[in-house]
Amino acid sequence: MHILFKALWSATFFLASVCSLSSTSVYGQFDLLFDIDPSFSPSQVAVFDQVESAIESQILDYKPGVTLSGAVVDVNLTMIDGQGGTAAQGGGVLNPFGFPNTFFNNGGFEFHQLATNPTVGGSTVNGTYSTGIVQFDTADLPSVSNATLFDLFYHESLHALGFGGLFAGNGLVDANGQYIGAFGLTTFQNEFNDPNATSIPTDGTTPTNVFHFDENSVLGSDILSPALALNGNNTFSDTHIAVFHDLGYVVSLSVPEPSSLLILASSGLLLLGRRRV
Repeated sequence: MHILFKALWSATFFLASVCSLSSTSVYGQFDLLFDIDPSFSPSQVAVFDQVESAIESQILDYKPGVTLSGAVVDVNLTMIDGQGGTAAQGGGVLNPFGFPNTFFNNGGFEFHQLATNPTVGGSTVNGTYSTGIVQFDTADLPSVSNATLFDLFYHESLHALGFGGLFAGNGLVDANGQYIGAFGLTTFQNEFNDPNATSIPTDGTTPTNVFHFDENSVLGSDILSPALALNGNNTFSDTHIAVFHDLGYVVSLSVPEPSSLLILASSGLLLLGRRRV
């Protein structure tokens, strides 16, 4: 069984949550901060701590010339569509395609709305941060096992950092919505032993409806595919991190997952059919 995801990219502002989970980046200069709704349980907040550590071990910094400190991601519980529909969604606070307040740096890299010295959990954080949001359906989250939460939270957090929604604005997909960013494509060719590949298969058909990799391709159950397996069979490719290099980040590939994350990824036993956004 699986959860299906849909990415959220709207021009609507959302209320910021009031409980925070944050720390200075341990691995590099990129500082990922989660601003978490107090409705989340302590055990769920702890999973976001693991997600933060994992992402900061893979996304290390911005490329030279970008002076951002990192990203602040609002994490909210809300009624999306009730039980059995969309379980979660993630994306930018603003639509990245031409709306005001998006940020362009040299090289054409595009970022979400910016926040200078944002308030996270009631405390001011110094620096300028990109912003994003992830939401989870109050009707569905209680049914997701702890063994699956890491994969779910991780997937949506990468949407909030730009996976999918920022591809078209940065010229990373072709007219058919297939991924052509140079570093991501080279990584895909090497990782999946397909040197003649001209694109990475996605779920898109046009440049602006790309949100995931194509699960019906060699990527299969990649963590950034549209379907999240609830049996622990999700895979973590180098390719899904390599695309962030094309978005303007400094990345580290093949970073070993902490043992606790390996346990989370391998022990999911919940049989539940859900859609993920």
